[in-house]
Amino acid sequence: MAGLGGISLLVGAVGIFTIMTIAVNERISEIGLLRALGATRPQVLTLFLGEATLLSTLGGLAGLAVGAGASQLLGLVIPALPVTVAWRYVFLAEAIAVAISLVAGVLPASHAARLDPDTELAVLDTRHRAHARVEDRIRGAKDTGARNLPCD
Repeated sequence: MAGLGGISLLVGAVGIFTIMTIAVNERISEIGLLRALGATRPQVLTLFLGEATLLSTLGGLAGLAVGAGASQLLGLVIPALPVTVAWRYVFLAEAIAVAISLVAGVLPASHAARLDPDTELAVLDTRHRAHARVEDRIRGAKDTGARNLPCD
């Protein structure tokens, strides 16, 4: 049973790592803007570790709610079966979920904290210019009454 629990923790850690890596990559321009506005590396690190912790805390609470609900339902179906929720294990499970999130979130959070604001703002500027070109094409197509946008 402990092996199954260990595998579940590993899968959860990989999931949090993946989600946080995607979050960092999707929010590069936001991180660059924060850094350019004066956010320090520890503040960016804390921001992303906080997100990882919140994610795992909510996931842990959802899992505990499902487990407690299933055990209570089992107690209703089989009244002779004594079913109780041991609160110390509930708190231990939440503590382990938070610890896993901190371990899995450190690498993506430290990557976010190390990003260079100048480079990331250049990425933001490039995206903004590309978006403006698309808007100009759409506006031009509406003005000429064309139904299809020109292709490059």
